[in-house]
Amino acid sequence: MRPLLAPVVGLAVLLALAAPAPARAPRPLQDGGGAATATAAPQLDTLDAVLWMQHATERRALCLQAFAVATDRLDQALADPRWTAALEQGGGYEVLPPAVIVDVDETVLDNHYFQARQVRDGRAFDPERWDAWCEERVATPVPGALAFCRAADARGVTVFYVTNRSVDTQDATRATLEAHGFPMAPDGSTLLCKDGTSDKEPRRRTVTAGHRVLLLVGDAAGDFASDLESLESDGAEGLAGAHDDAWGTRWIALPNPTYGGWERGLGGRGTIEERRAAKLAALRTDPPADAVDGQGGLARHARHFRDETAALPGGLWPLPGVASGPMAAWAEPTAAAVWVQTLGPRTVQLRWWPAGGAAVARLGAPVTTTAEGDHIALLPLDALQPDTTYACELYVDGRRAPLAWPLAVTTPPDPAGPPVDFAFTLGSCAYVDEEGVDLVPVGGDYDIFGSIADTHPAFMLWMGDNVYLRANEWESEERMRRRYAHTRALPDLQRLLAATHHVATWDDHEFGPNDSDGSFPLSATSRRVFGEYFPAPRRGSPGAEGVHTRFRWSDCEFFLLDDRTWRGPDRGPPEGRVMLGDEQLHWLL
Repeated sequence: MRPLLAPVVGLAVLLALAAPAPARAPRPLQDGGGAATATAAPQLDTLDAVLWMQHATERRALCLQAFAVATDRLDQALADPRWTAALEQGGGYEVLPPAVIVDVDETVLDNHYFQARQVRDGRAFDPERWDAWCEERVATPVPGALAFCRAADARGVTVFYVTNRSVDTQDATRATLEAHGFPMAPDGSTLLCKDGTSDKEPRRRTVTAGHRVLLLVGDAAGDFASDLESLESDGAEGLAGAHDDAWGTRWIALPNPTYGGWERGLGGRGTIEERRAAKLAALRTDPPADAVDGQGGLARHARHFRDETAALPGGLWPLPGVASGPMAAWAEPTAAAVWVQTLGPRTVQLRWWPAGGAAVARLGAPVTTTAEGDHIALLPLDALQPDTTYACELYVDGRRAPLAWPLAVTTPPDPAGPPVDFAFTLGSCAYVDEEGVDLVPVGGDYDIFGSIADTHPAFMLWMGDNVYLRANEWESEERMRRRYAHTRALPDLQRLLAATHHVATWDDHEFGPNDSDGSFPLSATSRRVFGEYFPAPRRGSPGAEGVHTRFRWSDCEFFLLDDRTWRGPDRGPPEGRVMLGDEQLHWLL
């Protein structure tokens, strides 16, 4: 049958990076009394960085700029009850008292004199020396930090200091902050030092349990999101792009070129010589090979449709690292999912926010695709509101995918609420030709997919024969998967996948052979593959493992039946023929 589908009614804060030291024999360093204490050697990688912290006008300017932006954002955040800066913030935060979370070292307290001692003595970081420095209580305020914290306190905003200083130095740290006039709770409860893990997420959750966090201020990736801190430098750099609208609005970053997770990711924790060798090995002199093509543009990845991979208006498709999708899969009033298939193993994430409200965006957990799962990822969205559209961004290996068209998820109306008008589409028989396999073209007119997307339906019902298994492909799970992947990667289909939700049942051609029935021996296999490419929150019913499903949109309930799993042979007396089976009929009734 020829396929036919018919429609039915900010401001960013710049981070300064120290330039590498010149490749010549440096002069001896002098201590406070003028005596030569060490000869500048490879271990003095941070010399320029520390000197920049101490002497560069730009460093002071960047700090003042960061806190000036933060102060402006305070008023904006206070006026918007939906505003939160913490990814850990749970529901109902709108009524909580406001707070900001600031890091301590190189955010509100300046420790570059300690770093200078490390350079002078030619030493790597030593926790005992660091704790001794903290006990000296001589760190000074970072330019602009004290004024910002006082401005927050004057507005009734509680300032929480979340630091990876040890709890052993908590008294000294509190005394240092109070001596400079930083606002502090009388009982010290607003100072949260490290007690066990250096991951700050648990301590941020402690704050969000009782406060709406307006801003996060820090100098390291882990001050904002644990995922950023846990990745090595390349991944963290890319994943930071997952929060482009947060930098300079909800997240304020301070410059610190002397140390941090970025350095550990490059040089590890070995000897000074080992760390320097690792850093030199990580030094970049050319862009990544997959970042440019021969003309200096974005590289395109090989895929099934090699002759149809032109860049499309508004972005690029195919997406780097993506085989097909992203697709808006199922949606319920408070939850939804987005489907994507990658080219080989990739780590993918989804970021979403209510349309027009990027200040409250959330970043989902990363999912790594595997060959066993056909490199498919199903990315959940939770804590959603009914009848709301959420804009989405996809990240592949920590980098934002340049989508050629908007990706959005719209939740159904609350079934307990008043009826809402909506339109949906349905269709079947989507045969996608493959050169070298189909000697005579069968499919075509694929532009109908774009026409359906233009109507902006609430959802698309796929009624069966959504994929056509060719001869013998139904005899192997591997060949079934290859056919599904080929069909799903059709370029003409991609915009529709992102434009609306997709709900499906099957017919014979994705179930097995033509006119196949319940005796097909690989029915469980085909059901598993079908479920991975057309996911749903629930399918089948107790005692009936079919693909039948039901869902509700406003005051309408939809039942999609399975006409293959229990189907009997077409031949024989009419009164003995079976199509839906007793189990499914019981569920339907």
